[in-house]
Amino acid sequence: MNKSEKLAKLNETFTPSRPVNARDLFCGRTQQLSKIAKAITDGGCHAVLYGDRGVGKTSLANFMKMLIDGNLIENLTSINMCHKVSCDPSDTFGDIWRKMLRKISLTLSKTNIGFVNSTEYQVVSLDNYVNQGEDLKPSDVIEIIKGLPQCLLIFDEFENAKKQGVRENFSYTIKSLSDEYPNVTILLVGIAENIHGLIHDHRSLERCLKQIPVPHMDDGELEDIINKGLLALDLTIEPTTKNTLVSFSQGFPYYVHLLAKNVAEIAIAIDHIHIDETHLRIGIDEAIDNAHEAIRMCYKSAISINRNSIISFEDIISACVLASETGSDGFKVTDLRVPLQKITGIKHKEQTYRYYLDELCKDIRGNILKKTGTANKHRYHFTSPLVKAFVYLKMYQSGKVIS
Repeated sequence: MNKSEKLAKLNETFTPSRPVNARDLFCGRTQQLSKIAKAITDGGCHAVLYGDRGVGKTSLANFMKMLIDGNLIENLTSINMCHKVSCDPSDTFGDIWRKMLRKISLTLSKTNIGFVNSTEYQVVSLDNYVNQGEDLKPSDVIEIIKGLPQCLLIFDEFENAKKQGVRENFSYTIKSLSDEYPNVTILLVGIAENIHGLIHDHRSLERCLKQIPVPHMDDGELEDIINKGLLALDLTIEPTTKNTLVSFSQGFPYYVHLLAKNVAEIAIAIDHIHIDETHLRIGIDEAIDNAHEAIRMCYKSAISINRNSIISFEDIISACVLASETGSDGFKVTDLRVPLQKITGIKHKEQTYRYYLDELCKDIRGNILKKTGTANKHRYHFTSPLVKAFVYLKMYQSGKVIS
């Protein structure tokens, strides 16, 4: 490939701004795919796919649809259709299902009477069976879809389904389908720490609803994304540089796509075929500038006000990142002592930086942290792991210690 061909292909290879839609470039998540497949084959079973923002839930749902559409899963060859819609904050239960019904079409035949028999075929959307002004109820939806052949219906961005009654009605619909119509499988996909954040009355659905968490990607999965993408672009990468990309991505496919795209673009632009630390340094600057607006604004809010500050909020947040590496259940005030001294070169008193931690939990600081636990046993957590990963990049950019 020449330079222009590589640059054109780059935008299809690494896609930080949108989910992966190319089957050849999807990596990992075999366990989650297997669980979705099992939910489909277990009659009357449905599933909820949940996890942090940026871990690749939509890409996973897209990939599952591609596999089913291509008839590429051996034990799912009986599935006749798979459709996917996204939920919006303004959607009612009926709005969401109308989107889905518009995707589902049936072919109707009509035999004409005459000297020569002929058959006419007409493709009809299931949405035609719903009065446009009608307020759909679960029983209405079930009546329309109960006769469908075996299928998977995916409802993405389900965390947006916050209108009154939407989640309750979905719970009722799922339970009714499970009890009487096992041919239809529903997959809900959304941002949540656990199933409680997405589905109403989940305990009554425990028997028929598989919980499928999507964790952060492991290093091997992130490496696969880099390897597959660079191979498609006829590029190679220094092993230490690849390890740094993986480390800075913090388990997020979003960041590995963003970083890999930037370093590859820099190499292509100057006709290099091997990526090393030189490209990485420039690529991280680009990644910081091109990170999602909400992430950059959250960080900017956290560090922007420093009136009479003994320590900069930038240094405090950097220390929080290092302190948070000690465990998955957050960090204590005392956990900041060593990393903060390492960053600033000064030994600060605990009561000094307790104030900063509480400030970072406020709206004015973008709620970059949240505090849990009881008095004297408080623990702090990053409200968005994507912001935490962004801080890693800022630390590298500013030359601060990161390990």
